[in-house]
Amino acid sequence: MSNYTQTTDFSAKDNLASGNANKVIKGSDFDTEFSAIATAIATKVESGDIPSGSVMFFFQEAAPTGFTKSTANNDKALRVTSGDGGSTGGTVAFETAFASQTATIGGTALTVAQLPAHNHPIPDPMGINSSVPQGVNFGDISGGSATVPISTATNRTTSNTGSGSTHTHTSSAIDLDVEYLNVIVCTKD
Repeated sequence: MSNYTQTTDFSAKDNLASGNANKVIKGSDFDTEFSAIATAIATKVESGDIPSGSVMFFFQEAAPTGFTKSTANNDKALRVTSGDGGSTGGTVAFETAFASQTATIGGTALTVAQLPAHNHPIPDPMGINSSVPQGVNFGDISGGSATVPISTATNRTTSNTGSGSTHTHTSSAIDLDVEYLNVIVCTKD
């Protein structure tokens, strides 16, 4: 690394008298100056160069010249944090966590105890105020078997049954604890 240092003072030649041999600029003077400039350019390190060991992200297929591709982290998301950067976390690979998954809901057969309390109407099959012969059995009317005239069965209902208790459905767990890399967003001063 070198800074450019001028070898020949060309402006001093302007004050020399005409005809003075030192007033002449020689090709070798130019060659020396241009060579010093070329060396300084080729070896100069700018203060903005990236220090060795710095980690950067690139949106391209291969590492650029002067970088080595790291394969330590694969199939993870980037997470921006206001805390400390440079750490990793999570337990599930990115593609696994965000792959199309179907939740499986197990079939649940309801029992009478799980049904809401309810009853069923018993309609008058013969029309209102009709009667049927004695001995016709209408089944469970208000808690028991009865033989009644149809006119007294009009607008009857079965007894309430069921409890109104709740029941639940369960599904397979979907783990969205995605693996990640903590990164921070910085602006150069």
